[in-house]
Amino acid sequence: MRRRLPGGERTVAGCGGSGERPAEMAARALHARNFLLRVWARRGGSRAETPAPDSSQRHEHTGGLEIARNPMSEALPFSNCLEVINVHQLAFSIKEEAGMKTIKLRDEKERMKSRQKEIDDSSSEYKNETTSLKKQLRTLQEKHRDARNASEKLKTSIAELEDQLSDLMAERYENERDSRLTQAVESLKRLFQGVHGRMTDLCRPNRKKYNLAVTVAMGRFMDAVVVEDENTGKDCIKYLKEQRLPPMTFIPLQSVRVKPVLERSRNLGGTAKLAFDVIQYPLCVA
Repeated sequence: MRRRLPGGERTVAGCGGSGERPAEMAARALHARNFLLRVWARRGGSRAETPAPDSSQRHEHTGGLEIARNPMSEALPFSNCLEVINVHQLAFSIKEEAGMKTIKLRDEKERMKSRQKEIDDSSSEYKNETTSLKKQLRTLQEKHRDARNASEKLKTSIAELEDQLSDLMAERYENERDSRLTQAVESLKRLFQGVHGRMTDLCRPNRKKYNLAVTVAMGRFMDAVVVEDENTGKDCIKYLKEQRLPPMTFIPLQSVRVKPVLERSRNLGGTAKLAFDVIQYPLCVA
């Protein structure tokens, strides 16, 4: 006879059923018998009260296995037999499930270890790469600092060269202008009588240290041309216009009114001197 176990879908063969081989059924029945006897003893019976097997006990040979039949075991309800079998199957199922979970957890543990090793290796690789990048960054920062210093030096040098170039260009312009004026004055001296020359050529400091002071004192008349009279000056101006030469300032000697020098000005003391006392000039303009 087969019955459905409570809470499960499996069916088990009843004691003496035909679902198993005789030897297996006999072993299972014997195991259930011993378990039931222990249960019965805890409920009020005693193992000592269990009658010992004697000649009155019947022996049954099933498939070569001898099973001793005890009257006490035969008196147990059939439902208890099924309950015992169900308990054993449940225990086996729990043990099997626990084993599967153990295997699953062991596999998961191995995967976690492998993943942890990959993470550790990646972390070590990232640390080494970070160290290398930091070293490269320091090297680039040093190169950038050196390049910036070199750039500042070059900017300073360029500024100095630009100043020098500006001075040279100004000097060149002045030299070219002075050369043109000199040539123009030489032409005027050849063409017209009474042209004596420029102030800067006629009145020169007796010492080089007075060059700047004399230049400042002359002011805008430094490049003026000294002529004998106004008519000579007019002829020179006409010639410059005809030749499209730069205009010039002319000083006619006959029109100049010279103020007498104050003698007390020579006694100012210190390094102060009169410009009249530090310049040299020809007698033609005296």
